[in-house]
Amino acid sequence: MVPEKHILTRELQSSQNGTAIQAALQAQTRKLRSEGELAVPVLAVNSLLAQALKAAEKRGHLRIGLQAAGEKLARERKGLLKMVREQGLAVGERISRLILVSNDGTERFYRSVEWLAKDHRSRLLVCLLDVPSLEIGNILFGEERNIKLLLIDHKDSVSLFFHTLISERQTGE
Repeated sequence: MVPEKHILTRELQSSQNGTAIQAALQAQTRKLRSEGELAVPVLAVNSLLAQALKAAEKRGHLRIGLQAAGEKLARERKGLLKMVREQGLAVGERISRLILVSNDGTERFYRSVEWLAKDHRSRLLVCLLDVPSLEIGNILFGEERNIKLLLIDHKDSVSLFFHTLISERQTGE
């Protein structure tokens, strides 16, 4: 199973880091669920990645839970389709939204995530954080909270998150 190359935002593609970010996303992948088709990057959580998550939360760019993510993505798609109809603007296929899931979800949960990923594939990437859901709550709020899914819903916070993937390699963290 060869992971696909993700189309990053213009800013990331044109930067010197675009190739390194692609390599980091393809370094370790796996199927999200045993019966599924979706291969996702598997990301180790370190202090830089945790800081990027906290920054997204402070900026209001983080949605918690499958339902909140689905509703946000549906509203955004409705707005994008309206722009296409009314203004004739083309909607690019670039990763500007990021779903992060814990490593302890159920088959049913991951099937729902797959469906969401397929429905919004032109601008959404799903990654598996190699930590359980209670640890995600600990990272964000300093307490054990069962958080299985995060949506980073702004391209600037997604870019910051992607930069942490290559920063960890450069700093050796």
